[in-house]
Amino acid sequence: MTETSEKLTPEQAELYALEDAGRVVRSLATSGDMAWDFDVDEEPLVRKAMCRIAADLKKRAMLQVCRECACDDADACILPDGTACSWVEADLCSGCAGLANGRPLIEVVSG
Repeated sequence: MTETSEKLTPEQAELYALEDAGRVVRSLATSGDMAWDFDVDEEPLVRKAMCRIAADLKKRAMLQVCRECACDDADACILPDGTACSWVEADLCSGCAGLANGRPLIEVVSG
């Protein structure tokens, strides 16, 4: 959330809350340690669903967000070469556009 000394309107507070919630969900989805009890074959589906939830939250916060991994300008993917992703389409980052073995790079890195 952006620091501010001004009092937020309810609309601004909601946008900040959506943005923060989206980042939390994306962080959980892209972490290497998923400690929930589900079948290992379901893990990619769970990660994908969480990224879609994160993307929806961030879109509601009026952020530009990747449709595949839910990254945004302040919460970019780190690609295998150590660089941050960039936009290749309005709603697609370079990590998800570049495929490795037929899978988006973000899935290769995190899954």
